[in-house]
Amino acid sequence: MGGGDVKLITVLLFALTTAQSLDFIIYTAIMGGVVMIAGLLVNKKDIQQRGVPYAVAISLGFLLAIFI
Repeated sequence: MGGGDVKLITVLLFALTTAQSLDFIIYTAIMGGVVMIAGLLVNKKDIQQRGVPYAVAISLGFLLAIFI
């Protein structure tokens, strides 16, 4: 997780209530696993070399926390 991911999480947490914040963290972790599995299925070598774009998982976790 890079500095940009930490900044994104910080900004998004300001838009959530306390209850939604815990949901956001849980959903982000789950979506991180989904993004990792999808990346491994699509292109295993590229994911192993470059890593996973975690901002996608953070954004999906945020949307789930707001709408669920």
